[in-house]
Parts: sequence; structure tokens; C-alpha cells
Amino acid sequence: MTDVRYELWSRQESGTFERKFPIKGPVTASWDYGMFGRGTFTIPMNDPRLDDFLYIDQANRANDKASILRAYVGETNVADFYIDSIELMFTDTGARTATVQGEGRGGALSRVSVRQVDWDEPTPSVQPDWQWGLNSIISPNAGMEENSSSLQNPGAEEGSTAGWTAGLQNVGPPFYGEPNEFLAIENPTGADTGDWYFRVNADNDAGIYQSFPVVGEEKDPDDSEDTIPGKEYTVTARVFVPTGKTAEMWCTNAASVSTGVLQFGTAVAVITGNSAYQTVTLVFVADQTGSSDLVFKSTSSANYMLIDTITLEGYGIGTDEWYPIGNITTFQASSLISRTGTWSLAWFPNSGIAGNDKPRLYVRTTPGQEVAANVWVYHTEAAAKTFRLTLAIPGVDPNDSNIASVAKSVSPTTWTQIEAQGTATGEEMWFEVRYDETGVPVSNLHLDDAEVTIGRNPATLGVIMNELLDASGVDHAASDRTALAWLTRTWTDTLDSSDAAWDSTIETVVRRGMTFRQVVEDMSRLGYEFSIRPASGDDTDWEFNIYNPGNMGTDHSTADGPAILSRPGVLSAGPFLRREPVATYAMVEGADLEWDEYRNATMETTWGEIETYLSLQEMPFGELGRTAQEIVEGDKGESLVMSFAGHTLTPGVDYDVGDSIRVSVGESINPSAVYRCVDVTVKDDEVEPQFQVEFEPT
Repeated sequence: MTDVRYELWSRQESGTFERKFPIKGPVTASWDYGMFGRGTFTIPMNDPRLDDFLYIDQANRANDKASILRAYVGETNVADFYIDSIELMFTDTGARTATVQGEGRGGALSRVSVRQVDWDEPTPSVQPDWQWGLNSIISPNAGMEENSSSLQNPGAEEGSTAGWTAGLQNVGPPFYGEPNEFLAIENPTGADTGDWYFRVNADNDAGIYQSFPVVGEEKDPDDSEDTIPGKEYTVTARVFVPTGKTAEMWCTNAASVSTGVLQFGTAVAVITGNSAYQTVTLVFVADQTGSSDLVFKSTSSANYMLIDTITLEGYGIGTDEWYPIGNITTFQASSLISRTGTWSLAWFPNSGIAGNDKPRLYVRTTPGQEVAANVWVYHTEAAAKTFRLTLAIPGVDPNDSNIASVAKSVSPTTWTQIEAQGTATGEEMWFEVRYDETGVPVSNLHLDDAEVTIGRNPATLGVIMNELLDASGVDHAASDRTALAWLTRTWTDTLDSSDAAWDSTIETVVRRGMTFRQVVEDMSRLGYEFSIRPASGDDTDWEFNIYNPGNMGTDHSTADGPAILSRPGVLSAGPFLRREPVATYAMVEGADLEWDEYRNATMETTWGEIETYLSLQEMPFGELGRTAQEIVEGDKGESLVMSFAGHTLTPGVDYDVGDSIRVSVGESINPSAVYRCVDVTVKDDEVEPQFQVEFEPT
């Protein structure tokens, strides 16, 4: 087998790296192929260039000569290691032996922390973590299914008379009668629908009532109004009255427009008993007081009523917490068309001016939160029409100042989703859906399944990693950082590194201060696979690859693989260890998310900056800066450390982690079983190198 040879290269400072010199003389080595693997190399040399392996200028880090050790088989670069420690041993004759250790290519991801774009200076926001698709819904009645009738206990199915008042003391002119009996009765046979109904035993001029519900109209959700003056409403009930008896259904402070008569400012529907459930309907217009009651009253002595299945429909009914803005003649829960469930919001903007007439939702927010919003819209116009979703600042004309605003063309008779996201700037926000066309539509428009969530919408892993890596190049203090800029990405928002569509969207949190290595490890637990390899045809640049589960690697089933050999590990020890400082830039967070930072710019280069993040919620604010400084300055000299390195080594110059092969091992193994490479290690301390590949069945 071809020997492994080693070369020393400079670390990246400006997007590339350069060869320094080959390592001459015998090298005793053991290393792991993995992206986050490590290597140990013992190099017997009496050469002043040994200092180039890890030379740290404590006064000026720009003079550092810390390097990459690269392993080759023939002309193929099979592994790279960032040298982070060098252990020097001296013989009796003064000859030096260096034991060098370093981490694999993934070490680039260990050095850079995620910095949130929504951190404000000098104090981070209350919720600085990056969140994708966690569905922390802060929009009530998102699917219009709540309060669809807007009456309390309208069909007795709650098993009580809650919401209703026995007696008419507070209703209209001098009617003071209380019913002899008012019960919610469970009897599926006697009910019109469901299992329960109301029974009211009452003499003449006695009955029950309920105040009409709150209907929002350009209001804070903490405020309240009754039915909107001048708007039309419809009450429908199923009522049983015995033959020969009569009753009435009233809407007080209302004018009848279709049934009954106007009496004392009250719309009335007369019920003539027929000993069967009958539908009673009353269409009315609320008067200028905006305060109304629904009344069921007996107009016969020794009478009884069975009441079931009451509905109230009309302007604003069933729409809480939505309210209309501008000139909207239709604004109500509708069962004619829905995307999910039974109800949607029907609305009709009729001013003919784009964006003037719209449904609005008032949402509580926290400044600095990432907010994602979406809504489904539907129309029956003759051609595609444009709708707009806007997240607006309350009290400011949304046409002049938006948190986010997205327009989308919507085809007829097709539920279409519009999405927008931005950062909340205050403690409240308007969520608005606009008909973004000039002119009046010919039919009602509908919206359904609106959501406002904390965090971004669920995203592919490609979108998430691109957002994080894009931000990694910009320091929150506005100084450029290019530590990961030279990692060439081979995926997109929509395709993984094998050009396959991402398998799903992800709901996840990336916490402040996490290194990119920790992000990768979190995603690995979800099954995604990662590698960093030399760019094709260019060994001065590296490719960062991300794959759907099972997509990484090459199938070697039809090719001859290397011999699989196993040798025991080796143990080395020594008293002198030189290593890099733990950190050159520290972020420390204290109580109430107060924080401080300390940076030693003279001890870092673009690559040499090493970040750390420390959460100390209980620490008094005054100690933060001192703590950050101690972190940065506390380990900048050579350290006396005992170092031990033991490895069971493995091989496969032809194999990378993720590669697969079909094998037959003994009679008990399926001959067509697929095994994937999970680890490759190397031991190069014999006459020829020993390799071992570890496989696991898929």
C-alpha cells in the first residue's frame, strides 16, 4: 500500500491557504477521518522549522504561524488537521521530538458562534434565539372556528343555562316576568340537534334573554362594543311551542327588516305553536345605541317552550379578534367556503381604492422578536387578483411604515397562502389582509387559517444553514468577520449537496452562543449528514456539504475496496504542551439579559479569532466586563498539561464516512445488505500504514 505523506500548509487568512513545506523523516501518526476527527502525529525532528507547526506571537497574533497538517496518499489529499497543540520532548543529546495534535476540517465550525441578527446594542432583545416553525401562535381565532355563532351556550350543549338570564327585568318596557322553570335538559330524543335543549315553562310576558355578543370595530382587543349600529343581523332558532300556544322572539333596540313588527324599538318574530320544532328567523338592524338583547317570551298562560340550535349571523359576528377597516359592507364568519373546518371570514371591500378596506388583527408582540405571519385567501373573480399581507406598526399609516409587506397573485377559486416575516418593533402589531387592486370586486372575498407565530416559518435545512452562515460573516458590532467565508457551500435553499430536494421543513431553535459545530450536531441528530472536503480540482479551498438522511457518500458496491485491517492504539505522554488561547473574543450575559464583551484584537487574525459565549444570568452587571476580560486573558501563555492520546485506528483511503457497500459476511448475513461507512481511522507507525473502516448496516 502506498505510504502516507504529510505536508504543512498555512491556515486561511484571506479565503485561501498555501503550502509551506513537506514533512521529512518518519512520522508516527494516528488519526480519524471524521469531519470532527482528530489526529496525533509524532515527528522526530531536530529542525528549527518545528516552530512553524504552532508558533503563537502573544504580542501580535497577526504574526502567528499556526498551520494545517495535510495527509496525502499519492497525490490525493485524504485528511486535514488544524494544529492546536504541540508537545516537545528532548532526548539526552538535545534532539527534539514533536507530538502534534489537531482537529479535523470541521474544526472551522467549532471556532465561530452564532450571532443573532436581532440582537440590539448594547443589550440583546428579550428573545434573541433564532426559531424556525415552532408555532408559538399569538393570533386568536386563526381558522375562524372560534365563536362561530358568537352566542354563549346557544344550543344548551354545555349542559347548563350559563349565558342566559331567567326573567325580563332589564329588557324593554314593563315586562318583569320570570319563568316558572328554566332548565337545560339532556334528552337526545327531545332535542332538535345534539343531546341537550332548553325548556322554559312560563306564563304570559315571562321568559329568558341573553345580551348580544361583542363585535370588534377598529379597537384594542381589551375594549368592547356591542352589535354595530346600522348593521344588519340574522337570528335563527329552532323552537317547539305546543299547539294553541304562542310565543315571541325579540331583538331589543333593533328594527325589523323582514319578519315581525317594530314594537318599542324591538324587532319581533311571532311563533304560533304546532307541537313541533319550527325554524324562527328574525332579520334586524341594530339601532344607534349598539346595545341589544335576544329574548324568548311566552305570550300565553301555562305555556312552555323548547329552544335549541340558535345562531346569530351578520356583520362582525364570529370574527373576533378581527375587525374591519375602511368601507367594508360584508364582514362575517361564513360557512359557504372554508379551507379547513367549517368557517372562513367573508369580506367585501367596496371603496375601489387598493388597500383602503381590509380586515385587521391586533397582535401583542415583544420588541425584537422575529415574527412570521401567513394567511390563506380565496376569491371568485374572473381572473387572478393581487392580495397583500402586511405587518404594520399601530398608529402609523401602513403604506408609509411596515414591519413587513408581501403581495401575491391569487388565482380564482384557489386557496393561496401569503407569507411575511419581520422583527417586531414594539409591544403591538397590526396584521392586515388587503385586496391590492383598484376597483371593487364582484363577490365576497374570503380568508382562513391566519397565523402569527414567534420565529420564522418552518424552513428547509438549506434555508436555515444559509441564513446562519450569511449572518456569521457580519459581527453584531458591525465589524466584518469572514472566518467561514472560504467554506464553499454546495447546497441551496431548495436542494441538498446531491441536488436532491430537501425532504421536509424543520422546526428548531438555534440558541444564542451556539457554535456552528453545535448546530451541525443538533441537525445530525435529526438524521442530516455533513462533510467538509477539498473542493473539486482545487486543494486550496474546501467544500461544505449537507445532505438529506442517507444521501451522503459514494456506493462502492461494484469497486474493489482496500484491505480492512485492525491494529491496537498507541499511548503517548509528555509534560510540555503548547496550545492556543482559549478565546480572543468573549460574550458574557448577565441578569436581565444585560451583557458585555471583551475582544483582544492584537491577539487575533481573521482566522485566529476564537469566540466563546458564557451565560451568567445571576451575575451582577458590574462583573460582566471583568469576567469577559478574564476569559480572554486567562490562558494566553504556554500551559503545563499532561497529554494522552489513544486510538484504535482504521482505514480506507478509498472510503469516506457515508460511503456504502453491499457485502456478504458469513451465511447469517443477507448477501445484499447495504453497509455504510461510519468511521475511518489510520495508524501510520508501521512499515506501511494500517487502515480500518468501520461499517454499520443501514
